[in-house]
Amino acid sequence: MDTIVTRIEHAAKGSGTVTFMTGDEPVELTWGELHASAKAMAAGLQARGVDRGDHVAVLGPTTQKLVTAMQAVWLCGATLVVLPLPMRLGSLEEFTASTRNRIRLADCRCVLVDSDLAPFLTTESGDPDMYLLDDLAESAQTADDFVRPDYHRDDLFVLQFTSGSTSEPKGVQLPNHLVAANLDAIIEAAEVDSDVDVMVSWLPLYHDMGLVGFCILPMSAGLPLVLGAPQDFLGSPGRWMEWISTYGGTATAGPNFSYVLATRALNRSKETLDLSRLRIALNGAEPVDPASVRAFMKAGERHGLRPGAIFPAFGMAEVGIAGAFPTPMT
Repeated sequence: MDTIVTRIEHAAKGSGTVTFMTGDEPVELTWGELHASAKAMAAGLQARGVDRGDHVAVLGPTTQKLVTAMQAVWLCGATLVVLPLPMRLGSLEEFTASTRNRIRLADCRCVLVDSDLAPFLTTESGDPDMYLLDDLAESAQTADDFVRPDYHRDDLFVLQFTSGSTSEPKGVQLPNHLVAANLDAIIEAAEVDSDVDVMVSWLPLYHDMGLVGFCILPMSAGLPLVLGAPQDFLGSPGRWMEWISTYGGTATAGPNFSYVLATRALNRSKETLDLSRLRIALNGAEPVDPASVRAFMKAGERHGLRPGAIFPAFGMAEVGIAGAFPTPMT
């Protein structure tokens, strides 16, 4: 049966890679290597009682451990709930309260959390179990200990909360077949070619554009992915364009403000980058400002950026991610 996990398993047999840009040095591994680690982590989750149909929340910055844990949840046949990170140090109390509320609303079996954030989620009586990502990654289980469950196209794959920008966050249930159909539509509409395309992203994995469009898609299709963290981009916006140049990125995305920051970085840079391979620079997630788009096109011109690569798109969590976008340039 065709499910996202069976696609992940197939992609793991290919040569596609994922490069994590966190830290001083990039870490590159094949999807197959990440899959082997995810199977070992899934075995650890199974040993802790996680089963098909359970809801498992993950909380942490974009790292190899986090992405491995996400795949491990899916390998268990469980539903993934990615929790947002705190955006400001001054909002930690609000972050703790909202996180606990989302965990409760999502009816989570357990929470997988990064060590740095664990102190903010102390457990109380009746709370779901909490496990550290480091402990799971270092557990004694191996990939051979993993017991593969039956996967079904109607299983709930992701439970994602909306941003809450216009009302209280709501949980959006994305079954396996809906996510698969949306990924198929993206691949067809964007004319994705696994032999040519390289995806580059810094988008948060708790948002549908980052999670579905720039994590689940390359993971399940075996596409090369260069993945940074939001804080790495915000700390130095020029990194985004540098990653595209260094790795020959062909597809990327971001909200309007990120292109404003990238424009400033390009204008200040004295180095010449190679943005000539970029064919999809999707602008979404908030109103698109035409003047900002034109400024980005002008700033990228001397770096080989082709104007036809840039376009707005419509998407929403309820459909997976992609709603509509024009035919991209080749």
